[in-house]
Amino acid sequence: MTIYFAWVGVEESFNPKIHCRDDQQVFRLDIQQREGGFALARIAIANPKCGLLNYKRQRHCFIAYHNTLLFKGRVVGMPVQVNGEIVHLDFSAEPEDSQQRLLDLQKQLKQAPYWDELFVSEEGQDDPVEVLEARSALYYWCRTTGEVSISDIFNGQHHVNLTDKFFRNSLKFAVNEVPLASISIEVIAEWTQRAQGECDIGHLIEEKFTRGLVNTLTGVDLAVKWWRTGEKVGHTNYKVVQSDLQEIEHLNPQTSSAVWSGEDANERSKIWFKRHWFKTYLRLGWSYKQRRREVACFTLNHATQPLAQNNGKTRRLRLYLQNIVGENHHWRPYHRYTPKFHVVYKTAVYTCIKRHQSSDVFADKFWQQIGRSGHISEQAHRASFFLTDRGMRAINHAIEIARSHLAASARAISIKIVGEFDLLHQVTTDHSITIQDDRLPGGKVTGKITAYRIYVDGKTGHRHVEVTLAVAIGAGAKSEDRVDATETYVDNTFCAQPYQAFTKWQLQQPKGGIIHPLSLSAFDIVRKVTVENDAKAQNQHLLQNQYPANQDLKSVLSEVPTNVRIDLADIGAVETLHHEINIDLHDAWSAPKQINLLA
Repeated sequence: MTIYFAWVGVEESFNPKIHCRDDQQVFRLDIQQREGGFALARIAIANPKCGLLNYKRQRHCFIAYHNTLLFKGRVVGMPVQVNGEIVHLDFSAEPEDSQQRLLDLQKQLKQAPYWDELFVSEEGQDDPVEVLEARSALYYWCRTTGEVSISDIFNGQHHVNLTDKFFRNSLKFAVNEVPLASISIEVIAEWTQRAQGECDIGHLIEEKFTRGLVNTLTGVDLAVKWWRTGEKVGHTNYKVVQSDLQEIEHLNPQTSSAVWSGEDANERSKIWFKRHWFKTYLRLGWSYKQRRREVACFTLNHATQPLAQNNGKTRRLRLYLQNIVGENHHWRPYHRYTPKFHVVYKTAVYTCIKRHQSSDVFADKFWQQIGRSGHISEQAHRASFFLTDRGMRAINHAIEIARSHLAASARAISIKIVGEFDLLHQVTTDHSITIQDDRLPGGKVTGKITAYRIYVDGKTGHRHVEVTLAVAIGAGAKSEDRVDATETYVDNTFCAQPYQAFTKWQLQQPKGGIIHPLSLSAFDIVRKVTVENDAKAQNQHLLQNQYPANQDLKSVLSEVPTNVRIDLADIGAVETLHHEINIDLHDAWSAPKQINLLA
């Protein structure tokens, strides 16, 4: 048995001329690894009769076969078993900087449509499981380099066409759980729609008067009653932001008609009342706030080969989005920040990664960018989320989640084989294997390695490799059903490959509340302007009530002061408004057809 074992330093690189040596005589070797995990090696060696964890000793090793490196790892503890002069040691291929390597890979994987921060809680943003939620892939840790990557669950980066070169009696065929028939998903967005603006409504008042200018015989009274800047109007959602009445002099007619006034016929005289002309300035500010809940629903069907009479169930998922509007704070100088605190700086959202007090300059070393801030201010005023380009991104991500769930269930067949060491000693969980056997449906199967065991016994000379394969029973249809983004209203800059799936769901507009608040104009917020007793009406009243009917015409005029009333639209909030969007996915999704069950 040409198995070499060398104690090495953590930074050493394998060199067969140097490391193919026998620092320890290996009597037995057992290397195992499962999908997503680290490879483990157990060796049987002569008892070194020393503390293996002594800081002066090297704790890492290379295990090689001829000139090929089989395993690189570090001893994980004291001997797990002592049998006379033989001890069994366990080694792990986990690198010492595994967490940093995983974090670096996660950053690369956070790309749409397979990643969307809105689906992940703040504390889960760096969870290695979350970044794979929408991918049909698992982490792969190389047992010889310690490098981490992702490996597709159907097809590894490497392939071995084993044909029938395995031990015939080792073949084991098993049916796992029946694949899902479909998956139904509800994506739920909840937010408070917020908007504010200003409208000039002075012109709506002026058009109710002669010549388009406010005119009255009771100008002083009108000026006293006119709205003041800062005053709330009608409903509490309105406030006067600018108000003014500018009197215009020397505009004809400057007075009322001549009317008689006096106590008797001998003392009567003609008098005139001044007619006041005003240019008005009245600008209202408004604010709108409405709680909304929007649900996007779809079902993705799964095209598989029939495996059982009851061919699968429907899985139902309800996915709640995080704060789609955002409550992030703008970065401030000379402020104390703690880890995981979010800020907006320029056009991006950052999370604090190290406790510090900010200076007058934003320091990148304390922050990690986690997204763009564009949707924060833009979404706040919208009545719909899923009918926006950002909402489209969320739906595409949800479809990828649905696809990954179907993919995981599609590997319904498990096959185990044992093969010759020389043929299979380099296999990993990033390998696919094709085998041929007349006992298998169709006589040929390709599967992805989910687990393996490399075993060598120096005493008996027996050596072999055990492999477990996961086999997908897809129907053979194309697994992608996407078209050019121009078939939807969504900005092409986001999706290079959006799903075709959608019917005209963008026509399912919300109906409650104010849909486009930022487009509100004076005509939207002012329902009616009522003017009572303009100058013409006041003049007529004076003529009808002059001497001898009345002696005090000032009192007569005070009976008909000019009043302006504005009836404003109620833009106050109601209970949470619900809106459901139903998305029809045209085509079923299929995993690869790795076995022909109908042959």
